[in-house]
Amino acid sequence: MGGGNGCKSAAKREKNAEKAAKAAKKGSQLNAVATQKMRICKKCYTQYPYTAKEPELRSHCENKHPDFKFEQSFPGYPN
Repeated sequence: MGGGNGCKSAAKREKNAEKAAKAAKKGSQLNAVATQKMRICKKCYTQYPYTAKEPELRSHCENKHPDFKFEQSFPGYPN
């Protein structure tokens, strides 16, 4: 007569354990972001990822402090 839910519960626990293991394996990107190289504006110390392109950095200089040249803000940019 009464089919218990014990089997369903056990299956659900097993499925959730597998899901949790997958999530733990993926991990977080916080460590990658924290160790990423950054370009720092020498005038205002704003940080930009090392992959930021020159137009983005130039627009920062023009908008935030136009009296300070791009070459002064980001010395040795192409490196």
